[in-house]
Amino acid sequence: ADQMTEYIPAITSSPTFILVRAAAAGIGTAAFAFLYHSPRRYYPDQGMMGAVSWLLCMVMDMLFHKSVLSIFIAAFTASILSRFLAVRRKCPRTVFLSISIFPLLPGLSLFWSIYLLMTGSTPNALISMRSCFMSAFAIALAISSVQQIPERFFTCLAGK
Repeated sequence: ADQMTEYIPAITSSPTFILVRAAAAGIGTAAFAFLYHSPRRYYPDQGMMGAVSWLLCMVMDMLFHKSVLSIFIAAFTASILSRFLAVRRKCPRTVFLSISIFPLLPGLSLFWSIYLLMTGSTPNALISMRSCFMSAFAIALAISSVQQIPERFFTCLAGK
């Protein structure tokens, strides 16, 4: 386990690399929407929202160096965009919300938590589990915060 924990690749932060990662997140989000049989007419919106949420998360992480804050801001923005698009496209907001937060989910930290726990590196596993929990909590907090905003606010913004 110690050999694996020492190999965490350095993340390049060039503008081109960030844009490529955001585009890949958008394509992956649209593919996720296809996989889960989301209505086809929403694929472009869902892909765009996945790209925007991941791009915002990466930029905020570069600025603040706080991954939980970055995930919260990105999830908050994705939640607001989901509510706006739901009014605009006249569909349930979960169509956009459940897909748009896909790039933000803490899958890698959950994988590392389980892997490190299974290989006997308990202190590192606990650190990774804490990261996973905090990321999931930040997403839940962002979504629940946006749900408190009245629907008429989004209706007015959408021009309906």
